[in-house]
Amino acid sequence: MTESTSSRCYDWICVKEHHYARDKECFSYYHEVEGECMGDKVIGVGTVELELKESPNSPNTNKTVLYNVLHIPSAVCNGFWHYDPALHLKFHLQKDVTQFWLEKDKQNDKPVGYAIGFRGFLKLVLAGHSEGMTYMAEGKHYLLDVFVARYEAKKIGLSRGMAS
Repeated sequence: MTESTSSRCYDWICVKEHHYARDKECFSYYHEVEGECMGDKVIGVGTVELELKESPNSPNTNKTVLYNVLHIPSAVCNGFWHYDPALHLKFHLQKDVTQFWLEKDKQNDKPVGYAIGFRGFLKLVLAGHSEGMTYMAEGKHYLLDVFVARYEAKKIGLSRGMAS
C-alpha cells in the first residue's frame, strides 16, 4: 500500500489515548476547532465510521463508530484508541493477529474485527478495498500516541481521555 493514486491514508493503528484521523474525508460528522495536541494542530473533531473485517477467515464485516475523533492533518497515520471505554472492547491474542470483541459479544465468540502487525504496531484490517497512501516508512520509529492537555481538551470540546 505504499504507492497509490489516492493520498488518503487508510492505516488505522492501535494507540493508547485518543482516536485521531489524518484526512477530513474519514469523518461522517465533523466540526471545525482550533487546538493543539503535542505540538500538532487539531483543526476538527467528529465521528468516524469504520467497516472492519471480522476475522482473517470470514467474509463478515462489522461497523464500529468512533466519537470525538481529532482531525490532525500532520499525523503520519490514523489512530484507533482500542481502550476507549465507549467501545467496550476486549482483546484476544491469537498467533500473529489480534482479534477483538465487543464485551457483550465475547460469550458468543463473535469478533468485531482484528488487527495485524504493521511496522511494529497493530493495524486494523478494514473491509473492502481500502487502498491509499501509507505514510509510515519501513524501519523508522514513530510515537503515535497523542495526549491532550486539559486546557486544550476544554478548548476543543473534549470531555474524556485528558492528561493533566
